[in-house]
Amino acid sequence: MPTWVATLCYPERFTQNVIFTLPAAPPEKEINGLYVGTMDEPYRWSVFSSTVDGARPGDEVTFDVSINPPSYAPEGLHTFNVDVFDENEIAYGLNIRAEITIQCTVPPTPCDSATASPSVIWPVNHKMVQVGIEMTEPATIAILSIEQNEPVDDKGDGKTSPDGQILEDGRALIRAERSGIGTEGRTYRIKFEASSGTDTCEGTVSVCVPHDRSRPCSDNGRAFIDSTAVVLNRNLRSNH
Repeated sequence: MPTWVATLCYPERFTQNVIFTLPAAPPEKEINGLYVGTMDEPYRWSVFSSTVDGARPGDEVTFDVSINPPSYAPEGLHTFNVDVFDENEIAYGLNIRAEITIQCTVPPTPCDSATASPSVIWPVNHKMVQVGIEMTEPATIAILSIEQNEPVDDKGDGKTSPDGQILEDGRALIRAERSGIGTEGRTYRIKFEASSGTDTCEGTVSVCVPHDRSRPCSDNGRAFIDSTAVVLNRNLRSNH
């Protein structure tokens, strides 16, 4: 028996083109209202199909089929049979088995457990520090972007820019710097792509440059901006 296999999450849909030859059996009467559907799925999946009128036994008919999971069906594997029916709901023996998995929870990837090394930078000496991405599985790392939740050149941070660099060999450098105003410190976010064989994922790690050794960093709801930007106007006074 042919099988349709798909993984969906409502309101995604599975589409298929069906070509079916009607059984060559008497009487040679005209058949109307042919469609593809199912009668045995307990959650009443929505199987939409084009219809065919005026067919006769032995004719080859074509349908465009779309299967939608119901919003209330639980996650997991659902199996049911798909057939060709006419307007009187007589089945014609298409005999296709549908194996549809509802999966709305995004499965974890190796990137989800990645960490920055180091994850905390001290002392605050305005030097560029190399940061690595540590993963539980071997992978090739490419740095995509570096962001921070403080201006690249702000009061009390030493008048230096840029604060992040992505080198050609894939390394990430960030500046050991934060504003001397406030107590939240600076948080860097490094977005990366990891490749291992045919598997690829993306993730983000954070690095903290604390205000002082006694306090962790706090994002404090501040927007993140590009760390690799160069600030040309540096007429700011340092409070270090």
